[in-house]
Amino acid sequence: MSCRLAITFLIAVVLLGCGKGAPSTPPAPLPGDAIISGKGITIDGKQIPIPFTRDQIVAVLGPPSRTLQQTDAILIWDDKGIRASIKKEGDQGSVIHLVLDYGDTEGNWPMKSFTHSIWINSVQLTVSSKAADLQAAGFKRHASASFLWTLEVGDCSVLSHTDLQTLSLNLVSLSEKMK
Repeated sequence: MSCRLAITFLIAVVLLGCGKGAPSTPPAPLPGDAIISGKGITIDGKQIPIPFTRDQIVAVLGPPSRTLQQTDAILIWDDKGIRASIKKEGDQGSVIHLVLDYGDTEGNWPMKSFTHSIWINSVQLTVSSKAADLQAAGFKRHASASFLWTLEVGDCSVLSHTDLQTLSLNLVSLSEKMK
């Protein structure tokens, strides 16, 4: 009887892989997630190049909730947590901000947060992301401001801002790389 029990146990261990379970698949972007690449940002399979025109960004995000006229025109999608800058002369857009938890009280930023994930170099970033996550994506801490992180991706520069208290990610900005 004990021989049968031992053989049954060995067969079970082999079939079950020593208790390891099935290999897990890495997470993948979901609809609404933002994927940042060296050419721009892709949301729902539609790319906004960097630099961009007003027509290009509106084609992907729809009309902005509001537009502020400052030094540059500021387009704000309150319900999406996205803000973009368009130069007044010409129609060239230069910066896209994904606001994860900015806490603006002056009305210059979206009223809601970007609630989806941001993918950079196959690393998923969210409002819960910390320094180790930013480092895994390739970010380097800014030399003079410990809450800022920078990354060059192809033709783009990515700047991330972390909360000073919680050190969690609250803003990701994408712009054209300085030449």
